[in-house]
Amino acid sequence: DDTSTSSFHDMVRSLSQQTQNARPTAFYHLFAALAQEGRLLRLYSQNVDGIDTALQPLKTAVPLPKKAPWPKSVAPH
Repeated sequence: DDTSTSSFHDMVRSLSQQTQNARPTAFYHLFAALAQEGRLLRLYSQNVDGIDTALQPLKTAVPLPKKAPWPKSVAPH
């Protein structure tokens, strides 16, 4: 019904705004440091919020390149 649809849209809008305001935590910076040092082979992540790929050493491209070098971060979905 219209009420539940409206409530759902409000929730999705709120989640979207929260995602846009999210910032990397110390844990994300750890992954980025490991990638920068060459000690991170690959990070498979759902990357729902886009935070991991917001850090330069973890940036990725979609679609993935056909030849190396491949990004350190891969979102498998």
